[in-house]
Amino acid sequence: MKRKSMLLCLSAVLVLLLTFLTGCDELGLSSGYRSNRYYDNHEEVYSVILDVTVEHNRLFSNYDVDVLVDGSFLATLRDNDYETFSLELTQGRHKFRFQKSGDSSLYTDEMVTINRNEYFTYYLKRHNKLNGGITVSYS
Repeated sequence: MKRKSMLLCLSAVLVLLLTFLTGCDELGLSSGYRSNRYYDNHEEVYSVILDVTVEHNRLFSNYDVDVLVDGSFLATLRDNDYETFSLELTQGRHKFRFQKSGDSSLYTDEMVTINRNEYFTYYLKRHNKLNGGITVSYS
């Protein structure tokens, strides 16, 4: 009876330990290299962090900016807004678009090539169409 209780306790501890270690690996907390995931069609998927800041503009060209990735809407950022996006993108070329909210004719595109986990930081300055629309600087 004592031996059965001890085996049951050890089994429970082993299950908890394995559950914890699996959870750590899913969160990227394990000590080993975290392998990239794959989509069903075997395309490799990478983690991409996208930091976007809309710089403060007191008077003129004070419009909201839509953030899109490969044509998919992510968010609308206002004056002096900052947001971080965590994306999963396949290997290859992708388009980040920053456009005036409600006016898709005023935009700038940034083409990026993804072949590893990446971190991008963009600072957006808003102008009117005559002065170039939205300009991007990097960090």
